[in-house]
Amino acid sequence: PDRSISFVSFGPRVLVSQETLAKTSLQQPGSFISYKTRLILDNPADSVTTTNALEARAESTHVRIRNLLDAAPGFDTFINQAEIFLVLVGLTALLIGGLGVAGAVRAWLTSRMPVIATLKCLGAPSKLIFRIYLLQVMSITMIGVIAGVMVGAIAPLFAIDVLSGYVTVPLDITLYPRPLLIAAGFGIGTSFLFALWPLAKAEEVRAAHLFRSLNDMPGGLPKPLYLGISLITILALSVLAFLATGNLLMTVSFIGGSILSLFLLAGLGDAMVFVLRRVPAPHMVPVRLALSAITRPGSPVRSMVIAFGLGLSVLVAVSVSEANLNRQIDARVAEDAPAWFFIDIQPHQIDAFETTAGSIAGISNISKTPMLRGRVSALNGVLSSQIDAPPNAEWVLRGDRALTWSATPPKGSDIVEGTWWPADYKGPPLVSMAKEEADEFGLVLGDTISVNVLGRNVTAEIVNFRQIDWQSFNINFLFVLTPGVLDKAPHSWIATTDAVDDAATDAVERAVTDQFSNVSAVSVKEAVSLAQRVIGLLGGAVQITALVTLVAGIAVLAGTVASTEAQRLSDSVILKVLGATRLSISIAWFLEYAFLGILAGIAAAIIGSLASYGLVERILNIEFELDIMLVLITTLAGAGATALLGLAGAIKTLGHKPGPLLREV
Repeated sequence: PDRSISFVSFGPRVLVSQETLAKTSLQQPGSFISYKTRLILDNPADSVTTTNALEARAESTHVRIRNLLDAAPGFDTFINQAEIFLVLVGLTALLIGGLGVAGAVRAWLTSRMPVIATLKCLGAPSKLIFRIYLLQVMSITMIGVIAGVMVGAIAPLFAIDVLSGYVTVPLDITLYPRPLLIAAGFGIGTSFLFALWPLAKAEEVRAAHLFRSLNDMPGGLPKPLYLGISLITILALSVLAFLATGNLLMTVSFIGGSILSLFLLAGLGDAMVFVLRRVPAPHMVPVRLALSAITRPGSPVRSMVIAFGLGLSVLVAVSVSEANLNRQIDARVAEDAPAWFFIDIQPHQIDAFETTAGSIAGISNISKTPMLRGRVSALNGVLSSQIDAPPNAEWVLRGDRALTWSATPPKGSDIVEGTWWPADYKGPPLVSMAKEEADEFGLVLGDTISVNVLGRNVTAEIVNFRQIDWQSFNINFLFVLTPGVLDKAPHSWIATTDAVDDAATDAVERAVTDQFSNVSAVSVKEAVSLAQRVIGLLGGAVQITALVTLVAGIAVLAGTVASTEAQRLSDSVILKVLGATRLSISIAWFLEYAFLGILAGIAAAIIGSLASYGLVERILNIEFELDIMLVLITTLAGAGATALLGLAGAIKTLGHKPGPLLREV
């Protein structure tokens, strides 16, 4: 059942008896074998005490102790990161939905202006009006939050059928109040924050508005009191975000990035309107009407660009990043990847292995290196158990590390600091370490690394740092020691071979495994295929979650359409009186929303591409290549969806006849 938490598995698992294993002669000094002993305690409450006692006894040995809660640290890390990502996607969707709430509340309050003015005439104070409409908004919010929490609590019942196909352990459905309460807090806080501004402006509706037939909400900033309440609400939502992610840096980065993105998108929207206002009026009437609707005062450009721009930015960033990852893997496979990795070659077999592999037609570039495994027991004399490892380098201290030794610098790595030891060096143990991981721990030249190999601690001084391309298919080692330190310990060899075609690839695998039954062959093609499949699955899942932000943009679009319904009704009546047909009006509105979608797409293409560049170049350290066609397809699809949805919401105003409206005027 533990295979469910193994990311990579090559070949089937086989169970054999101890007698059969002895007959295979696979158990030899230096063979790549590990042993696991599982303990079941009579009293589970003693788990912590027992684990601490065992860790204290095993601290200076190669033995590793794990309890049930830390059985698969790598898997736990992946799950936690995936959870954080999904939380952040959900927060982005809430942010966009909040903009829709603000637009919808503003449109609703605009329609209630005569009622508000009437209440003012009857002596209602501003605070009472604020409380009346706040109570209505929050009542509707509570209905939505309760419905959302109920759906979230029930959803695992349906998801378990899908997940059960990927795991082999029982999945128990349990109700977890904490995440449900956090989700409810997000819903209530977001709705309150984005509804507060238009509700605060409703206080400023004057009784005179009833007699002047004004139908626009007052503009400008609300009173300082409401600005302070908004700030407190933002802080409360930030605390909830931290409780949801458990990562302060990620939370602060998300909040800062969201604020920056909002300002950037708003600025792009204003800049685009500024440019469009200076474009000569086109001769085609529907196009002219569409441009005038976009550039008029009170245009919904800013809210549309922000909402759909955020959603499309996430989608563009994910799509372009996934394309770069797949391109990198394909390029590396074509240029650098060997055909096979052969592991567990015994020292007395290495010469015969080279002869056998080299005799196969089409096989070239046979690389080999000795290897054994050891555990990092101390850094500068400080035990690993006492080191607070940085998150990106926890793997260095967690589990066994592959070790090797060499008289010359290994292929494919550059010495960036220090010098390599002489080929005939015979002194105390020295070690070369990867630069990136050394920087994570703050190590410098002259520091020491202690590794436990087969129960013996070896301490070596760091004399140089290497820059390693971990994305390459070369044989890379975090630590390389001087010859003479580990040579006499039982070890094995690993080797790689290149092949000109599939026939040579199959032939060398058959020849090696037929002659050396203990040697395991790992197909690079299979490994790459597995990696691409995992990337494809993750990319698909990420794209689906990114679509959530686009769906949230529908709320903004709905609010925008609702807020302009009265204006569109008036415009359609005037245009009909002047002789315009329904078709020409529909075309004008379609073009308006298409232009809005294109503006949001342009903003998303810029921000999404920049975000993908930062992820690929700065975090993944991969050469970035912008896929123009992919960006165009993604943004144009978003623009088309915007146009159709906007037109669908506005088209109902065309059914009104001019007569009733003209008689009201």
